[in-house]
Amino acid sequence: PFTVSTAFYMVSPTEAFLMSTDVGFVQSGPLLAQEGGPFDNASFSGGFAFKFVDSFNGIWTLGRVSLDGVGTLTGTEDVNELFNLTGDVALTGTYSVSSSAGGRGTAAITSSAGITNLAFYVVSSSQVLAIQVDSGVTSAGTVEKQM
Repeated sequence: PFTVSTAFYMVSPTEAFLMSTDVGFVQSGPLLAQEGGPFDNASFSGGFAFKFVDSFNGIWTLGRVSLDGVGTLTGTEDVNELFNLTGDVALTGTYSVSSSAGGRGTAAITSSAGITNLAFYVVSSSQVLAIQVDSGVTSAGTVEKQM
């Protein structure tokens, strides 16, 4: 087993910030109360903006996707990889949200760089926290509904 000591900093009754307190181990992030649900593919349609950061490999990605509420997505992204910029990269893919898994979902997104696989957790029908699950990548980020 792997144990990490963590401090919680309450921001509000529905939000906290977590930070590891172990020497030599850096980890931090939000703890958010899930709102609504149960969630499924139909819970997500329309335009969503996203941001992913892989600070270990020096990759920052921003973009927008359109979700159809059935499980198909299209969009574009801009990528900064070690200060080499690639803009307006076309995206297509699929997503699936399991109502029986507490709002956990997966996505497979295809671009000119290949296929990116994500696991994500639904905070609300307008916010998702995601992590790339491909080996050798440490990218994580947020996806938020465009209003």
